[in-house]
Amino acid sequence: GVLYSAGERYRYRFSLYIDDRWQVDRRESIDSFWQFKRTSGPPDMFLTIKGESIVWRISNQKQIVVFDKLPVGGWIDFIFDVKWSTGPD
Repeated sequence: GVLYSAGERYRYRFSLYIDDRWQVDRRESIDSFWQFKRTSGPPDMFLTIKGESIVWRISNQKQIVVFDKLPVGGWIDFIFDVKWSTGPD
């Protein structure tokens, strides 16, 4: 597996295209489209489409709404500068 030490910094970037024919699921389902796992446990962080929003979740502690209204019909660029930690920060 891949191992990272506390204090190491990495940049992750990717682009996502959401077709304008995307149908929003009104239920509480979550469509994960990117996740980062360092261990066999739950992901350290992930991005999901939840209803009409894009949500970034960091472990089980913090959830950030990246887009409140799902941007369809175009590209979205994501760039994350991450400093890994063994603590809740």
